[in-house]
Amino acid sequence: MKKLLIGALAGAAIGVVVYKMAKDGKFDDLYDDASELAGKTKDKAEYYANRTNRKMKVAKRKLDRKVDDLIEKVDDLKGSLQEKMNSNKSEEAKA
Repeated sequence: MKKLLIGALAGAAIGVVVYKMAKDGKFDDLYDDASELAGKTKDKAEYYANRTNRKMKVAKRKLDRKVDDLIEKVDDLKGSLQEKMNSNKSEEAKA
């Protein structure tokens, strides 16, 4: 019971101190500072999100170009192999 009474008195004392500080405007600057910090943090988050998005789009375009180049090379190889196979078949047919 003694601990409960001490806790209640301490809570009431802290409440009175906080009330007086709020009444005197001690927390006004704290609110403004927190609001400013939140705004800056939001701006930075948006900046880095946009920056990352742009970089990912550039990387996707580069990757798409590389894939298209590889597909073209595979098609060229497939065509040249087909030509070689056809020429080998025609040589075998002549023999």
